[in-house]
Amino acid sequence: MQVLHRWPVLLVPLVFCLVLVQHAGAIPSPDFGVPVTINPVRREIILEASLLTSEFTSVTNVNVRLVSGTAMLTQVQAAVVSISQRFRDGGNALMQLLVKLATSTGTTGNANAFMPAYQGIDALQQLTKTGFATELTNIDRAVPPPSTLVQKFNDAFREMQGALNQLRRSLEALERDIRKSRQNVPARTQSDVTQALIALRPCIHAVRYMVRTTLQYLLEADEFMVDVAKELNAFDTSMRNTLAKFSAGTNQLKKDAVQYINDTFGCSLLEQHEALQPVMPQLTAISSYATALQQPLDGILAELGPSAIAARTDVLAQAFDQYRADAVAVSTTSAGLFVRSATAQLIRTMVLTLIAFGPHNEYCFNWFAWRAYSLYALHLNAASKCYEAEQDRLKTMVKFLRHVVDVVLYDVEELVDNLSVCVNLVPGGDVSCVEQDVSGEPRPDFGVIGNIAGSIQTGTVANETGESFDQIDFKTITLKSHYTVLKTLNTQLTIIGSNISTTGLELTDSLEVLASSNGTLPQVYNNVTVAIVQLQTLLETGLTPQTAVIEQLVGKYIGDMLTDASRELNATLVHLTAQLGLMQAGVTAAVAATGSSTIPDTVLRRYVSPKVVYELLRALQDLKSRLPLVTYIIELTLGHLSTADAFLLDFMDGVDEKVLETIRHYDSIRKEMEASSLTVAESIVAPFKKSYEKQISSIAFIKYNLQALESYDDSLKPVLDAYAALFGQANRLTIQPQVDTIYTNYLKNIVTLDDYLDRFYNDKLCTPTKAVLEVLIASGPWAEYCFSKYSPRLLGLVSVNANRFLMCYQIEAERLAKVATLVERLVAQIVYGVEDLATHLIACFNRIPDGSECIASIGPDYSELVAILKLKVDDVQRLLTAQTTASYNRAAACIASGKCGFVASSETYVKDIKLCETKGPKA
Repeated sequence: MQVLHRWPVLLVPLVFCLVLVQHAGAIPSPDFGVPVTINPVRREIILEASLLTSEFTSVTNVNVRLVSGTAMLTQVQAAVVSISQRFRDGGNALMQLLVKLATSTGTTGNANAFMPAYQGIDALQQLTKTGFATELTNIDRAVPPPSTLVQKFNDAFREMQGALNQLRRSLEALERDIRKSRQNVPARTQSDVTQALIALRPCIHAVRYMVRTTLQYLLEADEFMVDVAKELNAFDTSMRNTLAKFSAGTNQLKKDAVQYINDTFGCSLLEQHEALQPVMPQLTAISSYATALQQPLDGILAELGPSAIAARTDVLAQAFDQYRADAVAVSTTSAGLFVRSATAQLIRTMVLTLIAFGPHNEYCFNWFAWRAYSLYALHLNAASKCYEAEQDRLKTMVKFLRHVVDVVLYDVEELVDNLSVCVNLVPGGDVSCVEQDVSGEPRPDFGVIGNIAGSIQTGTVANETGESFDQIDFKTITLKSHYTVLKTLNTQLTIIGSNISTTGLELTDSLEVLASSNGTLPQVYNNVTVAIVQLQTLLETGLTPQTAVIEQLVGKYIGDMLTDASRELNATLVHLTAQLGLMQAGVTAAVAATGSSTIPDTVLRRYVSPKVVYELLRALQDLKSRLPLVTYIIELTLGHLSTADAFLLDFMDGVDEKVLETIRHYDSIRKEMEASSLTVAESIVAPFKKSYEKQISSIAFIKYNLQALESYDDSLKPVLDAYAALFGQANRLTIQPQVDTIYTNYLKNIVTLDDYLDRFYNDKLCTPTKAVLEVLIASGPWAEYCFSKYSPRLLGLVSVNANRFLMCYQIEAERLAKVATLVERLVAQIVYGVEDLATHLIACFNRIPDGSECIASIGPDYSELVAILKLKVDDVQRLLTAQTTASYNRAAACIASGKCGFVASSETYVKDIKLCETKGPKA
């Protein structure tokens, strides 16, 4: 290793006596309380403050309109909106203070320049610590524990508090360095401020995620409440229609019964009265009439007379009216209140489950939402069946009443004939009163020709269930990232949705056919049974190939949800199979009893009771209400795949941009080094030229006289030739290329530091990127929370690493600038060695006649001195070579250290993501 020659005493003082030098340029802008430009931190703070202002503003960009009027939802919405607005205002105020600090003139003093920024940080910290107490208390009151909503907001605020603490520490370090060195602030200190600002971004994202997700949950809950209100109103309307139909039917039965009684008794008694009139004189003439017949006959005629019949029909009509009023009152007065009170706690629990931010909130909410809707339909169906059954019983009672009337008339219809026989008279007049029941042709229901109550509704519910099956594979997505895991999951989930949808539609189609069928028994029932078995087989084992692939790729969460949904569906299918068996058994028994597939309604009702139809409808409603959960699982997981695909595309673009940004960082140091190369070369050439031309000009007047001296050729000419060779134009012209070569070699080494950076990121980011994608697409209880928490941090990690390159480059540029100052001092020392040459030669020349001897005496000294100066000039070049080599090694170590930190952080993220997946915000 070469060392500097003959400078053992000078180098140490030079190194420790270097002063800070300000680069030449435009008039400096006021920065950080001092009237000088401090870059790059000034520029970066202004840029990052602008970006963070946008981030803070975006926290309030989500606006939802709640229309259900639910106090709990509006209370939480008001609190969340207040949090977002105050958080935005506090953040934007801090950013304004930072920009003001970065452009401060310093007229009020350095300490006062930084103080408003510290106060802004303290204000935002205090806001996130205790400032939201009212809002969080209101949320906690509306959504009490075990809700984790308040806890998650506090977790996000704690992240922000930590980032604000780091920002304050970095600003305090910047303030100390500005006080020490004014303009030349260490690049590391400046970089720390930038990194602290970058670290705020994921913290803002966390708060924004909480605000946006909570508001979206509130909107979803509000829409659910609106839908529940619609379902309840529809229930009320349908119930009123059912009651109106029941009331009208009952009233018609009353009219028919009264009419039949009046017509039957009136017709018969009129006939008897007209036939009795001709024989009355003979009857009254009979001696025993007064004692044996008059009282019974008058009693019969009185009991069955118009006034007596009218009184009895009035009592019957009043009984019918009272019964109808009481039956209708059961639902009109208490049913509505009963339904509301019975479902109120369920609805409240479901809404709290969704907005409480629990680990399975969306899954559980969607699991029960459709069931809540179906409760009203089930209750309506049950109540309707009750009224239908009672109306059928009333019809039977009215028919029985007709038989009673007929039986009563049997007792008197031969009265006149018997009396006529007694008086040997023939009755006159033949009045016929005939009433005929009229009924339409029976329709085909459940494999027979006959009316089974509920068959039309069964077909309707089967059709609606088919629509629900059809919705399962409705959602499709297009993936663009070419990530095979996403494509494979998309394929498997699409197959699952398609298979369930197709097999389910086969079942509902066969049920629709059965409900309106008069087909061959038992084939129409067997078709449904086969379809049920196919769907059961699919749910039990048919999805195993797909769920096995899914579990191998992302774990058990999706499979567990599908298993749970399949278990519910299978239980419903078992119930449906049992009810179909009862229906088939009843229909088969009715056919056997009548010997025909055309069966009267009365016979069908005997073998197929309304309860059987009701239970069949209930099984279908249960099946229908469980299908939205399957749709939710498919849409949820496909939505996660789509989100992961979009994130991956954006993330790869962001990494590519950071790689290009890092390469551009090299351009900045390249330009600075090229300028330094010119400056350093000029700092060598200019003093040499000035000194040389001054010396040559001074001895030009005695040049020829010196040449005439006897000692010139031996003592002086070698000195002047060596001097010219070292300081002359020919040698000076070689200095710039030599310095350029040193700096060019330095830049050739520096530029390799960002070689294969894209490969480095591809290698080191692969595992954390897969981790953050897998936590989302696994669709676990904390999937979206963990993804929203850590996905922004990955790109932030790349940004910090890219900023590390800039910091390393700037540190070395600053150090090499000090080497340039050292070169200037060394060159000054070199020039000192010959700056008295002309003076000494002139002094020797003036010593006549001893001038030649004087030249001969100083010649050897100057010969040795010029040789030493040659070594010193070489030492300057070696110094530049040694310092640029050392600078490259330092930069390489600095960047390598940053990469190690990058790798360590990425590995920590992987562990944190795995922990978050299982513990959520408590990780």
